[in-house]
Amino acid sequence: MYNYRHQKFSIMAKRSFIKILAIWSFLSTAAVTVFASQDRIVSAGLKMAWGLIVLWVGAGGYIMHRFRDSIKNFVQRIPLGWKKKFVLFATLLFLIKEAIITTMTNLAPVFGASIGEVYITVSANFLDVVFFSQCDNVCRPICVLGTGSTTL
Repeated sequence: MYNYRHQKFSIMAKRSFIKILAIWSFLSTAAVTVFASQDRIVSAGLKMAWGLIVLWVGAGGYIMHRFRDSIKNFVQRIPLGWKKKFVLFATLLFLIKEAIITTMTNLAPVFGASIGEVYITVSANFLDVVFFSQCDNVCRPICVLGTGSTTL
């Protein structure tokens, strides 16, 4: 027999966990912003990070959650296997994320720094980021420590 109480608890636990993660993310980023914002370069990088959080996590997460049923129905009508659809839409999400990050990098002057002084991706060029810089996503801590660059 199916236990509806367990399902209700499970849904509530998942929602609570996501809310706790959202609060933790906001508070930890806010704390770093408050304590590290005296430096102009660090402040610009933090503003870029806030832009990424608001656009990708906030707006993107809301859109994905709000339109999940219509997106699911659309994707199910595509005459491809699930593996191909997964790769196709994971790639689409990756490209959207990289577009947001590259936009934040190119908005450095708006945030109080020059392009190249601070960045949250490897390049200010979207095509360079997408086609030539993906090793950096895996090696970022090693690359940053090795070069002494100001990458977040």
